Amino acid sequence: MILRPGRQRSGGNPSQCVDRQRCTGLGHALRGLAARTNIDDIKPLAATMIQSEQLGSRMGPALRALSDSLRNSRKMRAEETAQKTTVKILFPLIFFILPAMMIVIVGPAMMEIIRAMTQGSR
Repeated sequence: MILRPGRQRSGGNPSQCVDRQRCTGLGHALRGLAARTNIDDIKPLAATMIQSEQLGSRMGPALRALSDSLRNSRKMRAEETAQKTTVKILFPLIFFILPAMMIVIVGPAMMEIIRAMTQGSR
């Protein structure tokens, strides 16, 4: 990683990383990012990038594997939420929608049965 003095950067802030001794490195910056954001998916990303940098390995395959892992965990969370939604919608369905549907479906038939019984007794 090559660091240039802040005054040589185009549009950079001179107070940022003026010399190499004051810079803390990518690892420290990524750990700080993970701590500040409080997003669970950032922590493995930071750890993967730090490990790839420390070991000198390529980041591409590591990030692809991480993205597959994060995608699978996000899919599992979505499926779990969908299963919980099914249980939550069951009670309103039974107590509100089903009785209204029965009134609409059975109501006209019951009215015809009652009308036929009253006319038959005359």
